[in-house]
Amino acid sequence: MTLKQKILDATRQGLDIFLDLYPESAACLNNKKAKFKVRDEATPSAHIVKFTPQGGDDQWYLKDFGAAGKALDCIQAYAEYHKMNADTNWKEVCDRICKEYNIADTLNRDVNKPDFVKRQAKQEEEEGQTYFELSQDFTDAQLKIFGPLVTADVLKSMHWYVAIWIGTVKNRMITEKHTTPTYPIFVRECLVKKGDQEEVFYKKYEVYNVEKKYRFSYFPSGKKPQDYLNGLTELYQEFYRMRDKAREDWDLTHDENHPFDENHYKMPEAILCSGERDAACVRARGYMPLWKNSETADLDEYQYRELHQMIETLYNIPDIDSTGITMGTKLALQYPEIYTIWLPDWLSLRRDNRGKPMKDFRDWCSVKPKLSAFKDLIKGGKPAQFWIDKVDTKGNITHYISSEYLFHFLRLNGYYILKDENADDPRFIHIKNNIVESIQPQEIRNFVVRWANNDTGNEHGVTQRHGVREAILDTPKLEPAKLKSMEQVDISFDSADSKTQRFYFPNGTATVSADEIHFVPINQINTESYVWKENVLKFSYRKLDQMFEITITTNDQGQPNFDIQIKNPYVCQFFGFLINSSRLYWRKEMEDGFANIDERKEYASTHQFCIDGDGLAPEEIQEQKQTLINKIFAVGYILHQYKSPSRAWALYAMDNKVDEDDKCNGRSGKSFFVFAISQLRKTIKLSGRDPKQFDNPHVFDSVDQYTQILQIDDLSKSLQASRFYDIITGDLTVNPKNNRIFTIKFDQSPKLAMTTNYVPGDFDPSTTARLLPMIFSDYYHERTDTNGYLESRSVRDDFQMDLFTSSYSEQNWNAFYNFVMQCEQFYLRMFKEFPNVKIMPPMGNIMTRKLLQEMGPQFKDWASLYFMDEGPHVNTQIIRTDAWTAYKESTGSLESMKTFTRRLYAFVKWCPWIYELNPAPEYRNSQGRNVKNIVDECGVAKTVEFIYLRTVKEHTKKVNDRSFFDDKPF
Repeated sequence: MTLKQKILDATRQGLDIFLDLYPESAACLNNKKAKFKVRDEATPSAHIVKFTPQGGDDQWYLKDFGAAGKALDCIQAYAEYHKMNADTNWKEVCDRICKEYNIADTLNRDVNKPDFVKRQAKQEEEEGQTYFELSQDFTDAQLKIFGPLVTADVLKSMHWYVAIWIGTVKNRMITEKHTTPTYPIFVRECLVKKGDQEEVFYKKYEVYNVEKKYRFSYFPSGKKPQDYLNGLTELYQEFYRMRDKAREDWDLTHDENHPFDENHYKMPEAILCSGERDAACVRARGYMPLWKNSETADLDEYQYRELHQMIETLYNIPDIDSTGITMGTKLALQYPEIYTIWLPDWLSLRRDNRGKPMKDFRDWCSVKPKLSAFKDLIKGGKPAQFWIDKVDTKGNITHYISSEYLFHFLRLNGYYILKDENADDPRFIHIKNNIVESIQPQEIRNFVVRWANNDTGNEHGVTQRHGVREAILDTPKLEPAKLKSMEQVDISFDSADSKTQRFYFPNGTATVSADEIHFVPINQINTESYVWKENVLKFSYRKLDQMFEITITTNDQGQPNFDIQIKNPYVCQFFGFLINSSRLYWRKEMEDGFANIDERKEYASTHQFCIDGDGLAPEEIQEQKQTLINKIFAVGYILHQYKSPSRAWALYAMDNKVDEDDKCNGRSGKSFFVFAISQLRKTIKLSGRDPKQFDNPHVFDSVDQYTQILQIDDLSKSLQASRFYDIITGDLTVNPKNNRIFTIKFDQSPKLAMTTNYVPGDFDPSTTARLLPMIFSDYYHERTDTNGYLESRSVRDDFQMDLFTSSYSEQNWNAFYNFVMQCEQFYLRMFKEFPNVKIMPPMGNIMTRKLLQEMGPQFKDWASLYFMDEGPHVNTQIIRTDAWTAYKESTGSLESMKTFTRRLYAFVKWCPWIYELNPAPEYRNSQGRNVKNIVDECGVAKTVEFIYLRTVKEHTKKVNDRSFFDDKPF
């Protein structure tokens, strides 16, 4: 926030400055044509107006028609009034405004500090006691701290003082702490009635103490009652004064046969506030304030009954931060007769002079200082008691259900309509803490009935009178048609930003960042972010030790290299699954080199979850680690609900095993991976086996804006990833049956997770940019008589249980939660340190499978024979049409030359004995083609395209020959 913006926010967009400089300018607020003088002139020529400059925010300007219509903002006007130059001394002008209006970015220890004087204690000053010198000569700056309209008389009536100095005797020395212009020290004299006696204690208020916990203190020690209610003594004094005045007025119009009934006299109202400055603002507006020792202190039943005997209506003005809303709601439900005055939501969108969101009544007064505005605010107060007792002339009582109070009561208990522009019918919800549940209207009616019968578990609940219960049962205001008028709420279900991800548990919320996993218990959660009840994880969270450690080093180009140390693979079964599905060389490790089956089984049992097994080469171990790190990265990515346009990827899980003829493998754990993730995110699963279903306009019928993952399972060979380009990187349009079409914006749309037994046929740069591939080894497999496996192995075999079922223990669930959050932390670390890096798995086998798929078994078999090593068709020029004709004649294929050429390119990349096609520059022109001019057997000259396949042996020979001659001295 800029310094100018801080000044604008603290002065009502500059209005306060104009009103202080030119009090006559207040006339402009209600009269657009009003003018005032800014100089010695016969006719007033200045006017203030609020408008929005291009590219800026609303602010007040002074329009000076006596100076050619010059427009000045508040800073320029302040400078001109004080004969300063805003152009050359802008910072000095701003600093002076900040000092005058107590505008500070943060409290500064070097500026906001008292003066200290240390001296010998006087003889009469006792050890350990506090002494002071007080004054009620408040400066204008000190009055502004308390709020608009607060005068010295207001503070005097509340027994506030300024401490000229204050200090405590210690070791016969006293250090006097003196008030300064930048560090006022206020003291309030607090009266306590004990029988017929009044005792006094003092509350010290150091409003600018940098350490917030030291701003308030009490002395002498032990004098303050634990449940002290500030303002109660003053309220009694005002009550007695008003009662005596009422008696005098009564006696003027009544004789002694009609005495004044003082036992039933009540003063009209009192207002419960959340702090000292709020109370001062209330008192400044002519009302009696009360406030507790702290915002979270309770108003006990004895105090409430005491107040109820004195006043007709008790109002409460809570803060509108999370704590204030919680405590205000609690008080309203504990004492339903209290009228709660909720400050408007727009207040929290404004900033105070320290740049923090406005939240309390004193903040509201800085924006709406007029008494008339406060009276309008009071009119909006509502009780939680939603019926009104009406007494007829015969004394009969009827109970009228107030719709306004009923909806307020429902709001206090968390019942709302969710604002949803995509829905035709209202969606009723219930919110508790930050957990949202979708409900039916009948459930709202049932709740109110149970509440009236004290059957809701409320510790302060009481059974209502029979007449009230009857009125609730008979009222039509709880019918669905009437409930449609309930308050709508527009809440955020965002659980992430670019740096964090929240996980919601029954016992609290864990926020994961690159640096930590921070857990907040359920009773301390604020309501800035909400979660659907079905998205709250099943079991409570308990933090466990780190299960792995990934170290990152960088090469000379600054690119990261990764290594992983597995610390505990046995705590979380899902971690064990990821390890084993990343063991690309498990057969070499677990089957080769053992003398007998017993040795093999013994090794398997002692290396159950091992990524760096015995007998593997370093590069094989590194490949396996890279595969595992890629999966950990993928877990973090898919669980991170923040969507970055530069990281718009779909998970793409594939088999790593290469089979001849590109046979379909499967059973490797790909779908189980997504199934595990779906335990944490709302997932919609679609089958990818039938590509035609994606021609159906209603294919995404079950997807809504709260869907978090869209799973396309088991993609067929003909269903290309390019089919999903638009929804990977853009908005998602949903066409529900029997409902209107709506669009889910990219940042709210689900991430995609795809599984397939095939390599994408369109594995080009455009596709790979949109995919985050994962590869799964064939460690988990099904044995058949023809596939050569020694046994079948499933995920269940590793753990002797089915994972994520009803029999899965709470301990296992907690381990799973811990592991995935550790994955999330690693992903966010990558996002922070290497935002442009996508951790890929080793792609060698995947590329081999892609080439096999592009060749097809028929072409592969033909080309392996036609272009055999040291055969007649390698290391020589072959007319391309001759090779194409030979292929068609040998196989009966009707494929085009274009398809033949595409398969030939794939064969050259795959074939281990072929080095390259059409070596440059000998067999490739400037356009990259191998063409020659020849004369055919009929003597006709023409241009013909050739192919030349150079073998590895031929290439090696040429390199050696070149090196031989390069070494010669001539």
